[in-house]
This record gives sequence, C-alpha cells and structure tokens, in this order.
Amino acid sequence: MASVLDGIKPCLDYLDKEMTIQGVLSGFCMAAAAAVFSTVRAAENSNSQFVHLLQCNGLPYLLVGCAILIIAGAAFYKERSDLAWLYSAMALAAADQELGFKSPGTSWPMLDCLNTLDSWYLWLWYKVGCVGLCTAALEFVFAVASTNAHFYLFNIYRNVLAWPPLALPLLWYVLSHFRLSRKDKDQEGEGRKKKKPPSRSKLKVPKRKPN
Repeated sequence: MASVLDGIKPCLDYLDKEMTIQGVLSGFCMAAAAAVFSTVRAAENSNSQFVHLLQCNGLPYLLVGCAILIIAGAAFYKERSDLAWLYSAMALAAADQELGFKSPGTSWPMLDCLNTLDSWYLWLWYKVGCVGLCTAALEFVFAVASTNAHFYLFNIYRNVLAWPPLALPLLWYVLSHFRLSRKDKDQEGEGRKKKKPPSRSKLKVPKRKPN
C-alpha cells in the first residue's frame, strides 16, 4: 500500500526543481547587475569608445536597469522562499499523517498545502521577477541605442525615458495581486458548484405504445 510520503513525492520533486530555477534566476539577476555596474565604473580606465559612450549617453538607462535587475532578483528569491516554505509544510503534513508526528499548531494540513500548490497566487513573485527582467533588458537596449547617432532621441530624452520603467515592477505586482486573487476565487467557486438535477418539466417520459 502506497504511503502518504510516496503520494506527495512528485509534488515535492516539482517544488524542488522550481526552487532551483528560482535560485538560478535570482543569482543571474544579481550577477548581471554587478557586471553592468562594474563595467560602468571601469569605463574611465577602458580604451573602448563604446564603453565611454555608454557612460556618457546611456548612464541613466544602465543605472535604472541595474536597479530593476536587483528588484527582479529579490522577487525571484522571494518566490523561492515561498516554495521552500510550502515544501516544508507539505513534508510536515505528510509526517503528521504517516508517522503520527505532532507538528506545531502553526503547520498546515495536507489539503491546504495542495490547494496552495494549485493556486495562481503562488506564482505572484515569479511574474514580478519576469517583468522586471524584461524591463531591465529593455533599459539596456535603450542604453545601447543612445550610443548610436541614428537614435539620437534616446540620448536627448534619456532622463525622461529611463526613470519611469522603474515603477513597472511595483505596478505589475499590484495588478497581479488582484488578478491572481480573482482567478483563485473564480476557480474555487467553480469547484464548489454542484450539478443541479434536471427539473421535472425537462424530464422526458417515454410514451407507452398502444396495444
């Protein structure tokens, strides 16, 4: 007979893989921000004309891009932390049922853990991190464009174009908070609906054949 631990093993393996992915994304964002910032700081000692143009024309884009990368890295790390907490909650709930282990009163029952794993809201910080990562990439594209004379508008209006996207991760967090919460409520409501029995007027009574 399969145990509770065997039954939730695929879920735990899934959470473990997702935690690894979130950790890689978080580390990538932090490393990329550090690499860009160190390149800008070392521009004075560089012989590359492109690097000097980046520091002169694209500095606001680079600074905002690095800041957004740090925000995205923190969002991915927060997502990893939430998944790790859910992993431990499922393990404790399985120990409660399988081994008779009495966990603290703050632990969740298995049904609540599975409902959380199936919810849309669980991936809130992952979506914020993805938006931040894409926004930072767009800022770096603007920084490169500002070094080209054909895209002089990116250089003239660099202070106007660079700073507003910094608020995009926060705006996306607010929108996703309400949207994902609504989707979970709708999904929960659909799960509670029961099929109504057909009314007596819609029931077709077979006619008796005349003898």
